[in-house]
Amino acid sequence: MAHRLAWLSGLSLWCSVCLAQSRAQEIPVVSAAPSVASEPALSLAPADLVIVDAPAPRPPVAPPVHDLAFQSLPSEVVEGRSTTLAWAAGPGIVSTEVLAWAEGVTRGGQQIYGKVVVVRPTERSGSGSVDWVPPGLDCIGLTLKVKGYNSDGKVCATAAKWLRYRPADLANQRADGIFVRLSDHEQQRMYLQKDGLLVRYFVCSGGSPGGGGHDHFGEFRIYAKSVDHYSSLNSAWRMRYAMHYYQGHAIHATAPQYYDALGAAASHGCIRLHLVDARDLYGLVALRAPVTVF
Repeated sequence: MAHRLAWLSGLSLWCSVCLAQSRAQEIPVVSAAPSVASEPALSLAPADLVIVDAPAPRPPVAPPVHDLAFQSLPSEVVEGRSTTLAWAAGPGIVSTEVLAWAEGVTRGGQQIYGKVVVVRPTERSGSGSVDWVPPGLDCIGLTLKVKGYNSDGKVCATAAKWLRYRPADLANQRADGIFVRLSDHEQQRMYLQKDGLLVRYFVCSGGSPGGGGHDHFGEFRIYAKSVDHYSSLNSAWRMRYAMHYYQGHAIHATAPQYYDALGAAASHGCIRLHLVDARDLYGLVALRAPVTVF
């Protein structure tokens, strides 16, 4: 009996040692989900609320002190017809002056007889307007300019705008074609109008009464064109870029020795132009184009 009790006691001791070793060798199980730190509890106490002020509105941007600009100008002015010209100026401008530069008539591809016209003399005012009646000007376009002066009397700003100019002779004429003014023997001019706009303006020469020349007034059409034509009256008279409009009369280039006479009556009956201008016109005008001589 004693031997049996000793054996049971040894078995119990061996089981206890095995159990202890088994627990020491266990591998801890790690969760696949990452650990998340616990968030602090949200407090709704008034002392914890942060109020962000909305950005203050920006003040309106003031116009530049020396700003100057025209406002609502017409695209064209007509000789003898009143038109209103208006402009706006910044606070640093204390007086203004309005001028017009008439660009002049064309001879040989160059503008001549340009002229400055005072539209409104200098007055102590910034923004303003003026009712202007354009005078007779030797041009079909002009540059309108307003000059702004500061308190020291110095020009501090300018504004400019190009406008079309229409002479009184063609004030109500919007048909396309060539228009030639020969009635004034001292200021003879030719206009080309396309799409109702004056696009070319040349000095020319019609017939000279003192030299046996003669003009034909009325409405005609171009019936023949020739780049290099010679007169039937004299085979030595070369008529380059000729465009015939009435019984052998033509618009054509004259010889260089007659360039200085352009603008006054000087021909035998044709209408003379500078070579450069005749070539320009020739390329713009088609057969059957209307020609009005007045």
